Amino acid sequence: MDAAPVTAFLGGCPAIDVPGRLHPLDVSYAPGESLAGAVSRALGETKGQVLCFLPGAPEIRRVQPDVEARVSSSGVEVVPLHGSLDAAAQDDAIREAGRRRVILATNIAETSLTVPA
Repeated sequence: MDAAPVTAFLGGCPAIDVPGRLHPLDVSYAPGESLAGAVSRALGETKGQVLCFLPGAPEIRRVQPDVEARVSSSGVEVVPLHGSLDAAAQDDAIREAGRRRVILATNIAETSLTVPA
């Protein structure tokens, strides 16, 4: 976004530029497939972490047991990430881990979340 029109509209307020980095990302859609099935397939086809975006915390709470049951034998950790978790739980969800993880996140994180490889 060009900041100049916004700063002018706000009376010449200062603008701070915070550069970002691009990271490789594979996006996959699985219409009609259960989330647990899609996660299981993604784990089999990839080597990194799996990040699933859901509409909200209730949906995350609803699918988490199914996903955990589907991947529990493979040693994959399933963690939620949404705004109603306390800060420590949110930090824990994106920390580097010694094993693969499935992170069930609200879609608000879609534009700003980076998960360690």
